[in-house]
Amino acid sequence: MLRRLLLPLLLLTAACEEEPLRDPFVQVADPGPWTAVAVGGEQSCGLKTDQSLWCWGDYGVVRGNTAYRTKPVRVDAPARWSQISLGNGMGCGVSDDARLYCWGNLPVPGGSEFAGAPKPEDFPEPVSAVSVGEGHWCVVTTANGVFCRGRIWMNGSRADALAPEPAFVRALAVASGRGFACAIDLERQMQCWSSGDVYGDGATIVTSAVRGWSSAGAGREFICAVDLDRKLWCWGATPFHYDDLYSQHFETLPEKIDDADWLHFAGGWQHACGIRADGGLYCWGMNTDGQLAFGWGGTEDAFVSEPRKVGSAQWAQVAVGFSHTCALKSDATIWCAGQNSEGQLGIGVTDEGEYPDGGGGGGWDD
Repeated sequence: MLRRLLLPLLLLTAACEEEPLRDPFVQVADPGPWTAVAVGGEQSCGLKTDQSLWCWGDYGVVRGNTAYRTKPVRVDAPARWSQISLGNGMGCGVSDDARLYCWGNLPVPGGSEFAGAPKPEDFPEPVSAVSVGEGHWCVVTTANGVFCRGRIWMNGSRADALAPEPAFVRALAVASGRGFACAIDLERQMQCWSSGDVYGDGATIVTSAVRGWSSAGAGREFICAVDLDRKLWCWGATPFHYDDLYSQHFETLPEKIDDADWLHFAGGWQHACGIRADGGLYCWGMNTDGQLAFGWGGTEDAFVSEPRKVGSAQWAQVAVGFSHTCALKSDATIWCAGQNSEGQLGIGVTDEGEYPDGGGGGGWDD
């Protein structure tokens, strides 16, 4: 399988091409104040206290020269946003008047089309939340309806029609990954459906191993959720489930990660992060580009098999992409770590440039 080939290659690259040491987190070149952060692929976005949307990195609303996309750039319309979500090559957000807008490589029948600015999507109901996966997005409406569009099976067929396809479930929240989505229904149970990459074409899995779920987050081929007792459970091809450093296995049922209390989770390509009840940030999985925020240099931490605390600062939210991570501190600043080939760390340069203050991230652990 692809992931069995990718993992040894990534580890070999880390062993042969060690990076110079620098601080794990660098601050985005805009002090905010920020209220939310989203990461997907090689792009990052954030919301400020005035509900304005700012993005940096590659594709969509920040395409252009290096100087333009290496720092946060304001998205002009709409003016006010309530929530954002980014995937691989696509982003979506909900405006403060409950409308959905998407940009990047948008799904259309038979393929995709590029939108370089937020494009409104028509819905029969106002939208409360959106989750962008790989090649599709799903939304929850204010009436608890679920709609999806893109490369994902819905109700026995692919949801790549011109109009978004309604799901069979009424839900409180939805999380999207590579060809699959999971929703927390009104009874707080988990229902998942897939286009074949995770559960099989059109399969529906109802997960009821706990008394109920409070939140969920999806990685590329895995899902993790926090239950009503604040315990974190994961299943699929998660960063935990490596038989060794070169191969993975798949868990079809939720597996409790530990006995800690968790508030928030974010999954990416092959790494994940979460915030515990004490405000501490924990990350695990692949770290070949420093995406776990443990610093660069050496190969000892190329892969971390269980949650490891990142410093001692207090954090409010974390978002995870292909090979970078951004997190919102309790002081309303955004800090990022990992790969910066497209300016996705938002610090004014790419990996080829000199990092500010000699590459330091002073203040990230205050």
